[in-house]
Amino acid sequence: MQAYRKREYEAALGHYTAAIKLDSSNIAARNNRAMAYLALNMYQEAAADTAAVLEADPTNVKALLRQAAAHEGMGDMQAAAADCKRVLELEPKNQDAQQRLARVQQQLGGSEQQQQQQPEFPPPPPEPQQV
Repeated sequence: MQAYRKREYEAALGHYTAAIKLDSSNIAARNNRAMAYLALNMYQEAAADTAAVLEADPTNVKALLRQAAAHEGMGDMQAAAADCKRVLELEPKNQDAQQRLARVQQQLGGSEQQQQQQPEFPPPPPEPQQV
């Protein structure tokens, strides 16, 4: 954790990975490694670690929030929203989940509006002008 606090994320990754190698059931180390992966924008790796944590402890709020961040980083806004909603079921006043959910829903709403504005089929080409 000291390496992470010093923003030495790759060193922190090494420490957490070593701890996991010693005890593969160490969900705290796996959850912390997910946090380090997020700091390095390694979203798929973070999602894999949070999935392992949540398999062992489905109500782990930190893992759910980190999974939401990973999903958001990968562009999967619907999954990120679902993660946030799960956190809010467990902790209705969780401000991190509320803020992330609002941001993700705004992005989802923007993409829905863009889809509605775009015609389903491209418009026909313009008629040739007669000379």
